[in-house]
Amino acid sequence: MDLTLELGIDTFGDVTLGPDGRPTSKLHTGDAVTFRVHYRAHERVERPVFGLAFYNLEGVLVSGPNTREAEVVPDFIEGEGIVELTVDAMMLLPGTYDISASLYDYAIVHPFDFRQRAVRFDVDAGIPHETFGGVMSLNGRWRTAPGAVS
Repeated sequence: MDLTLELGIDTFGDVTLGPDGRPTSKLHTGDAVTFRVHYRAHERVERPVFGLAFYNLEGVLVSGPNTREAEVVPDFIEGEGIVELTVDAMMLLPGTYDISASLYDYAIVHPFDFRQRAVRFDVDAGIPHETFGGVMSLNGRWRTAPGAVS
């Protein structure tokens, strides 16, 4: 899945890499996935904050991670580069989701670029297999035990 964004700095592209490391627009609950953002900055940007926002089709914000909260802020960007968000086990349930991408200053006040719902991807049932509603799995473990409750 590809995304091209026109930054005040220039372009940004987003690629979703599935468990096999290849670009994809279809994932499964529980898959390992990497969201890769390509950027090209024609000017130097000090302490940039990259962010991704994941929405379901009803517009519910599912998650909005950014590099500042993860304490992974480069001193600056200039020229071309990449930024990646790796998710070891993506717990989104089956459905269609949109990704928004942004690049802000460190204070998250000045947007250099923001692309609302620029990429769409689908999630099919996986492991854990949950299909009865909601947007994410808790990845919990059930247990039952016969007998009286004490």
